[in-house]
Amino acid sequence: MKIGLDVLGGDYAPKSTILGAIEAQKVLSADQRIVLIGDEEETKKSIEAAGSRHILI
Repeated sequence: MKIGLDVLGGDYAPKSTILGAIEAQKVLSADQRIVLIGDEEETKKSIEAAGSRHILI
């Protein structure tokens, strides 16, 4: 299952949204994935700044 998440949809976005997605991905099963939706370049930079590369954009 893929779970879509708007990275710019929140007061502290995208940082808090991406950090939450990284934490959530840790507890999801192998067949569940979070797919981040939003500005690709900004999202990639935020993911790298958080130290993760395991989330789909």
